[in-house]
Amino acid sequence: MKSQWLKDLSHQFSSNRREIASLLILIPFVFIVLYSHQIYSYLFPGDAEVASHKIEVHFLDKEHEKNDFSLLGQVNPNHLKVKDWMKLHFSEEIANRIVNYRLKGGHFYSKYDLYAIYNIDKSKVDELLPYLIFPKKKVYEKKFSNVSSSTSFATMRKKKSKALALQKFDPNTVEEHSLIAMNLSPYFIKSLINYRAKGGKFYKAEDVSKLYGVDSSLYYVIKDYISIENIEQKAVVVEKLLRINLNTASLDQLKQLKGIGNVKAQKILEHKKRLGGSFYQKEQLKEVYGIDSLLFESVSSQVFVVPEDLKKIPINTATYEQLATHPYLSYKQARWIIKYREQHGKYEDIEDLLKIKMIKLKDIENILPYLSFR
Repeated sequence: MKSQWLKDLSHQFSSNRREIASLLILIPFVFIVLYSHQIYSYLFPGDAEVASHKIEVHFLDKEHEKNDFSLLGQVNPNHLKVKDWMKLHFSEEIANRIVNYRLKGGHFYSKYDLYAIYNIDKSKVDELLPYLIFPKKKVYEKKFSNVSSSTSFATMRKKKSKALALQKFDPNTVEEHSLIAMNLSPYFIKSLINYRAKGGKFYKAEDVSKLYGVDSSLYYVIKDYISIENIEQKAVVVEKLLRINLNTASLDQLKQLKGIGNVKAQKILEHKKRLGGSFYQKEQLKEVYGIDSLLFESVSSQVFVVPEDLKKIPINTATYEQLATHPYLSYKQARWIIKYREQHGKYEDIEDLLKIKMIKLKDIENILPYLSFR
């Protein structure tokens, strides 16, 4: 039995002899690979230090490439961005100042332009000078080079402008070609013609000075040449005799008002119709398109309203359409007024109207004069 066990063991080792030989060869090889650096350092100490130094420099250079900006050639400082200046070892604040200066229209034509940046390190600028290329500053040729230096531009303009050839004229009737013949400015002529086209009239010489764009210097030059027929008589008629009731005035009567032409007169009548046929105060004219505060001031003394002429809306019988079409009420407010009346009965006074939560006093203060609670 014992001899049989020995035979089996012997047979097993003999069958793995090749594997054992391979293992014996592999073990020293692994050992050499694992300790190659120490072996090389032992055999070639000087070369090992050089190799280590090369590896260290290699990684430092890679890190330097990430954090530094390489100036391999000359560059224009006007083309560098914030990150480029930072890579050149300028702080973020200084880099932003440099770029902001350029974005606002500034340019760097020499190192002194860079020196002008607040708090910049001039020594760093000097270090970069071999790598910077500055553009040449553009020089614009002077215009009118054929004119002598003693001749000013203002003098040239004066020579080009024509002298005025003024004659007596009535601004209410003068033709455009006559104004052109007097060498008056196109701007003045256009302003006068447009004013007349809109229904404007001149009752006295001073009215010309109120034209848009007419300055006092021009007026004092031409005032002695302005001749308006029956100037004093017309001024008296306008300022003292002309009084128009806005609620009964016709189109022709409204056109007599200073500054109110055909178009504005029609708009006044249209607005009066939307209000129900009457104004309760003359200040309502300022609600008409085209009548501003200045124009209203010029006509306010010539117009008036009679309170008895006011046409009111009977709030307890008015239809939804009557209320909704009035310019001082919205569609929603008209609907709320009708619904409240249907649910709670007739309105006795404004207090009942204010019981509607959605309507405030400021919402109805304009419409109130037009409402009748009878």
